[in-house]
Amino acid sequence: GATLPDSQVFDGESLIPVLSAGEYDKERALYWHYPVYHHDKPASVVRKGDWKLIHYLHNDTRFLYNLADDIGETTDLSEAHPDKAAELFRLLEAWRNDCKAEFPIPNPDFNPARRYEWGIHPYHHSGTAMLKSSNNP
Repeated sequence: GATLPDSQVFDGESLIPVLSAGEYDKERALYWHYPVYHHDKPASVVRKGDWKLIHYLHNDTRFLYNLADDIGETTDLSEAHPDKAAELFRLLEAWRNDCKAEFPIPNPDFNPARRYEWGIHPYHHSGTAMLKSSNNP
């Protein structure tokens, strides 16, 4: 494969063993950070074991799911399991600090009326109505 530029931070490891043989460390946390409006609202996520925490960056809301019981992420468990939500959020914040994650900044010229001027992503569109989940602020 290609070599990484000197300035590129490599903070991961190969997922080939997981995908080919199903071998993985269930206690290893996986993180992703998407700080832009594109497919959805800006968010950071951590998954550890059966638990997944989503932190929406635009309004600082957090949602906790147990994927073993709720693969569709329909029931927010953050109030029922505040200690788990806090634990995962601490991990997420430490990871974001460690990798120097960038965050969205307010755009003083943002005009909500023009947000979908170039169209609506298919993920968010069904016919003429926007899909809106109570779990996705």
